[in-house]
Amino acid sequence: MDSTPEILAPVAELWTKWGFARHGYFLRASDMADAVVAVVTAPRGAHLVLVEVQPEAPLNPLPTPTS
Repeated sequence: MDSTPEILAPVAELWTKWGFARHGYFLRASDMADAVVAVVTAPRGAHLVLVEVQPEAPLNPLPTPTS
């Protein structure tokens, strides 16, 4: 990704405001790849209508950056 924190920070804040981001954790590329593999290797005749892949919510509060 070739964006900057100055561009992404306001977007992430809006996602939270709109309810799209419930926490600060995001999916890893390997998580998305695993979901794609699961879909394309589904047995013949399987009908997958919708597949949602959500990042796991944190079990502890997010660490805060220290100055």
